[in-house]
Amino acid sequence: MNEAPRKKVTLNTLRQKKARGERITSIGVYDAPMAAIADRVGFDLLINGNAGPMSLLAHPDPTTVKFEEQLMMTRAVSRVAKFGFVVGHMPFMSYHYSKEDAIRNAGRMVSEAAPTA
Repeated sequence: MNEAPRKKVTLNTLRQKKARGERITSIGVYDAPMAAIADRVGFDLLINGNAGPMSLLAHPDPTTVKFEEQLMMTRAVSRVAKFGFVVGHMPFMSYHYSKEDAIRNAGRMVSEAAPTA
């Protein structure tokens, strides 16, 4: 069987899959090793949620996860993801104070958690 080489998943990739009625696969990944395996397997979405800091940093619940901790873990996932679309959660209280704080923190998550060349 001759498969086409895998390409990076983008928002357009996801929209096209949805329009064609194709499955979009996702998995929660907490760190670089998990992300590397999931990326190699072929998941479309690599979701770095607050379960990572909860399990790896011993947070008792999602409300105690700090923005910087979530950002650090999302960075690690982004560094190894070659194909999957990385989704990083916004932790509790990182978007509650004001619209301005929400936009600022979302901008940091997108720009600072992006892989570096």
